[in-house]
Amino acid sequence: MMLFLFVGCSSSKEIAVKPSWYFQQVSEKNEIIGYGEASSCSEAKSEARDDIAKQLMVSVESEMEVTQDSDANYYAKNKLQESVEKITLRGVGLAHKPEQVGDRCYVAMRYSLEPLLFKVALIAQNEEVEEMRRSSLLAHSIFAKQLESKLGYIPKFTLTFIGSQPSLHIAQENILLTQIEMRLMVFEKYSKSISLAVDPSETLHVNDKYFLRLEVKHADYLSVIYIDENYNARVGIKNQYVEQEKSLEYPEKSALMAGISSTEQQVKEMYVALLCEEPLNLSPFSRLDEQANVDKDALKLSELFILAEACESTSVVITVEK
Repeated sequence: MMLFLFVGCSSSKEIAVKPSWYFQQVSEKNEIIGYGEASSCSEAKSEARDDIAKQLMVSVESEMEVTQDSDANYYAKNKLQESVEKITLRGVGLAHKPEQVGDRCYVAMRYSLEPLLFKVALIAQNEEVEEMRRSSLLAHSIFAKQLESKLGYIPKFTLTFIGSQPSLHIAQENILLTQIEMRLMVFEKYSKSISLAVDPSETLHVNDKYFLRLEVKHADYLSVIYIDENYNARVGIKNQYVEQEKSLEYPEKSALMAGISSTEQQVKEMYVALLCEEPLNLSPFSRLDEQANVDKDALKLSELFILAEACESTSVVITVEK
């Protein structure tokens, strides 16, 4: 009985050590609260930031409906940890001042879920980010136009992928993007060297058939990349050498067919044509006409931007509706 009482008192004392406010903070609608506990308050703050990052990752994964492979649990755990380590959170503040209890420090921190435009504009203003080159594909995105309207110029930013999670990289900081925010990265760019059009229309319904029409002004290597609704990119035309003033139709035989793989009523897809002096290294990436594992084998959008730097490029956005 004495042993039982001793253990019982010991457990109660251990539970009572934590402050009454710990895990009891009320979060506003557009914020996340993270909690940290460590031997020092600086370590506790770091733990709280990690807690926020994990919640943010889960939120983004849920919204984007990311699917996993056959090792779902193991893969998801590793990807989440890898992503958390690479996330930089800006604008994290104290939700409750640190409290030292014995040899442990407890802290609660809050992170505001401000709109993407607000976050990026704030970083650009505080860090004096250099201007993006007008030839960049991203400079023609919907989001770039929003930034230019707000700031008067387009600060340089790039897209990166942490596993399947897209993020916007600016001034050494990564901001995770939701599916809605990724749609702002859709772009249309026009070139004097190459034109790209959808025949019969850029607005299609599911099962509509269509072709791509290309006009090439000068001789070079032509590649056409298809970007689906999930921002995977696959190769349609791969380093085809074309003569000056050449007209092409893709595909040459059977037409393409519009479709939607998600539950949405409308999606945006893109085709990007690249005209390059030298052949591109597209061998690691899947072809549009192949039955490949798209999530694993497809070219990622961030890699497309790197490839396009050395080429003339043009793009067209198609809208598919159910």
